Amino acid sequence: MITQPAILLLNVTNRCNLSCTYCFGPEDKTKKDPTFQELKEDIQSAREKGYNTIIFSGGEPLLRDDTVQLVELAKKNGLQTILHTNGILLNKNIFQKLCNYLDQINIPIDGATEEVNGMFRGDNHLAYAKKALELVKDSGVRVVVSTVVTAKNSSDIKPIITVLPKWIFKWRVFQFKKTHHNTDVAKELSVSKDEFGKLCNELQSDKTSFIVQCVFADDKEFYSSYKEQ
Repeated sequence: MITQPAILLLNVTNRCNLSCTYCFGPEDKTKKDPTFQELKEDIQSAREKGYNTIIFSGGEPLLRDDTVQLVELAKKNGLQTILHTNGILLNKNIFQKLCNYLDQINIPIDGATEEVNGMFRGDNHLAYAKKALELVKDSGVRVVVSTVVTAKNSSDIKPIITVLPKWIFKWRVFQFKKTHHNTDVAKELSVSKDEFGKLCNELQSDKTSFIVQCVFADDKEFYSSYKEQ
């Protein structure tokens, strides 16, 4: 008998409002979104299939008009709920509707300055990420910030600590991973295992109020770590 994983990663859309350099998300951004009914069936059958947590991802899930309803449905079906968002579309109105049904939100930051972060995520993304973090403060929703370490931002990773609010739950730091989606930039972005390991040791030796988790590209559980709570 095969044991089902506890976490269901649900890509609710392939569409995205960013074009991140190293993206390993859905390749075909023009693919038609699954319908609400299709996603509803996935959510309602999740518990009986052995899942206890569902991640709403994409693409950018907030590009859908019904993401709040989907998260609400998951929570009412007894599932832990996690939202992966770049933060650009998160505003007070949306978050007020989400927060009663959301257990965790994941927001990416790849540099301590707009210049560095913008190399990967576009102009002004850091400001959007900071605004999103401020929105969720004191809401009771667990916050995880994710960072991808590449050859272009490895020297700017430690300063990110000064940008992160002390109250977040976890900072998850990933070594850049080559996939068939990003082969054209892999050579210029790849960072060695030794360099990443040294950086991780430095990050984890610093005293922080939040958990610092490092994930190596060759870790067999790389994608599980991406999905981990």
